[in-house]
Amino acid sequence: MSSQTAKSFSNINQIVDLDFHLVESESDLIPYLESPFEEMMTAPHVGEASNYNTTKFLLDGVDGDIGPEVAPTSEEIKAVMSDLGIDRVTLNPGLNLNLVTVRHDRYAAALASAYNEWMTETFLDPSEGLYGTMRFCPRFPERAASEIRKWGDAEGVVGAMLGPPSFTDPIAHPRFDPIYEALEETGLPLLLHNSVLSLQHVFPAVFESMNTFLEARAVGHPVGQMNALTSLLVGGVPERFPELDFVVMESGLGWIPFMTRRLDYYYSSRREDAPALKKPPSEYIDDSFYFTTQPIEGADDPAYVRQVIEWIGTENVLFSSDYPHSDFDYSDALYNALREGFDTDEIEAIYGGNAMEVLDYP
Repeated sequence: MSSQTAKSFSNINQIVDLDFHLVESESDLIPYLESPFEEMMTAPHVGEASNYNTTKFLLDGVDGDIGPEVAPTSEEIKAVMSDLGIDRVTLNPGLNLNLVTVRHDRYAAALASAYNEWMTETFLDPSEGLYGTMRFCPRFPERAASEIRKWGDAEGVVGAMLGPPSFTDPIAHPRFDPIYEALEETGLPLLLHNSVLSLQHVFPAVFESMNTFLEARAVGHPVGQMNALTSLLVGGVPERFPELDFVVMESGLGWIPFMTRRLDYYYSSRREDAPALKKPPSEYIDDSFYFTTQPIEGADDPAYVRQVIEWIGTENVLFSSDYPHSDFDYSDALYNALREGFDTDEIEAIYGGNAMEVLDYP
């Protein structure tokens, strides 16, 4: 770390927000559904669409008690960007993160495709800083690979989003290799994003012991990402696909140094359990994994935040706001922790430079 830093937040050259959520409804996607689902969902006897399983927890919602209001249109998104000083946003799914809760396999895949059509047609505009991630459903890997290739060169699409992936197969299972092949071929990074609504279905036994949203949110996102990171590494995905980048989202930063060292510790004594790996897990993490900042745990203790980021490495950290959830981070909150200790280049990298290299921005 350096004692020379940017003089003020306003001096940062470019701010790229990796996690700005849309607020889509299932009804928004119906006009974009393929046959027979569009016809099924618009039949006279069908009521309001509601095929994502609901949560037992009180949701934080998106129109929460912190910050501006929901931004459901492009113009409102741009207004929020102006308020927060953001130059580029990466628009990510809201409800459609939860495809794992849709029990009908073909309908879940159709919703992913419909979301991509809706999102690109309705919101993306690189000239205004509006970018987005395409959504794929991993239940049919070949179809998911085709969807990735379809959108891989689309203007404004900068990554591929995977929510909590399945109830059974780990995401490193070889049956998902067509997905990783398509991602590596198109150059799109894989974004890993959890949702409490989904995680209670993926890990039902864990969540049965929880009664409040506080418990679920505090534990769910990091635990889900620990599971995903471990599966990808032990299963050898970064070794099989060395050009593929992974972005781990919305679970904070504090758990990453701990998990990195824990994986190295057990790898040193149980290498037979990870036969595909040719180096310690920490080296794959350094080379291929990136982590978004929200939520900034310990914002009231800047020395702690700086230490965690130093352990991870500034080149592996990407700013995100998680707007418009109730626990989103203002764009200057991270700067207040970084300004004493990191130099201008490091701060610029975290706020935008790293994102410009990792994601497929023009």
